[in-house]
Amino acid sequence: MSHTTSSHKVDSAIADKLDNIVLTAGKIFAWSYVVLMLVIIVQVVLRYGFNQGMVVLEELQWHLYAIGVMFGVSYAQVTNSHIRVDLIHMRLSRRAQHLWEIFGILFLMFPFIYVVLDASLPFVYDSWRINESSASPTGLPFRWLIKAVIPLSFGLLFIAGLSRLIRDVKGLVKGE
Repeated sequence: MSHTTSSHKVDSAIADKLDNIVLTAGKIFAWSYVVLMLVIIVQVVLRYGFNQGMVVLEELQWHLYAIGVMFGVSYAQVTNSHIRVDLIHMRLSRRAQHLWEIFGILFLMFPFIYVVLDASLPFVYDSWRINESSASPTGLPFRWLIKAVIPLSFGLLFIAGLSRLIRDVKGLVKGE
């Protein structure tokens, strides 16, 4: 086995491990939608059946929805199920497609992830430091916990992007 072949197998193994991290997290966080549906049903029954809605359930709906969406982005990246505009991409050669993807990851995706992480970490820290809670007296405590979804989900998106970058560089080098 040549050095190049073993190098490509290592690259694929690393990308597979990164994908597995994202896929596992995605499958776990997807359960937030099941909980969200149950919370919505309870809130609807309470509001319309008993004329007694609960602020805590309303806030929980927002939080569960945010968890599903924020962590779902990295899952969509790994499974290539995100919405794309392929008008240009589909007309490019396979080599040009890899170059386009690499460019997008390095100069668009990664800088965006960096900006969001850089801005969100102090945001979460300040919320945690003051033990921020809902403005409503009957709302949810620990507002920092939902704010922490921002850097955590973007960290997972970075892992998904890194995996994609590895695969595109490998495809470019191998001429796939």
